[in-house]
Amino acid sequence: MSPDKQEVGILTNQQKHKLLTVQEIPDYLTRQLKPLGIYEGAYVCILRYAPVGGPIIVATPTHVVAISKDIANQIKVRTEENE
Repeated sequence: MSPDKQEVGILTNQQKHKLLTVQEIPDYLTRQLKPLGIYEGAYVCILRYAPVGGPIIVATPTHVVAISKDIANQIKVRTEENE
């Protein structure tokens, strides 16, 4: 699948251990997430979904962070073809 035909989805709907590219983050979250390595164009990977609506553990090239499902639901990502 070519990059222009890949679908953009919500971070919380992605499989664990897949390489993802952040496509869109609401402006009001950018300032909070950028220092953690989560910004438009960054690569991320979901390591773990905490049970019972808990946070999502996400790896970036520089950090491993826990973000709430509410925030993760607002981050749009694209799955990378070459994982």
